[in-house]
Amino acid sequence: AKAEPYLLRAERIDEALYGSDSIGLVIPLSSVCGLYDHWGKADQFEPCNRHLLAVLEKQYGANSPVLAPVLTKESQALRSLGRADDAEAVEKRLTSIRAATMRPN
Repeated sequence: AKAEPYLLRAERIDEALYGSDSIGLVIPLSSVCGLYDHWGKADQFEPCNRHLLAVLEKQYGANSPVLAPVLTKESQALRSLGRADDAEAVEKRLTSIRAATMRPN
C-alpha cells in the first residue's frame, strides 16, 4: 500500500515528460496495473490496463501478439466487473490475434 503513491507519481511524471501514449509509460503503468490486479481492485485495474493497452497498441500495432497478456487480463477484469459482453469482445479479439500470429511449428 505504501508503494501506490510512488508508482502513481512515477506514472504522472513520465506522462508529463513523454505524453499519455508514449512507450515510456509502459513500466510505470505496468507497475500500477499490477498493483491493482494483485489487490483485486478490478474497478481501478481495468482503466489502468486499458491505458496500458493503448500505449502498447500504438507501439506494436493493434494485432500484435505482445498484446495477448494485457488482453487476457482485460477480459478477466471486465468479467469481474460484470461486463460479460465487453469481456467476450476482448476474448474474440485475443483469439483472432492468436490465430493470425501464433502458428504451430
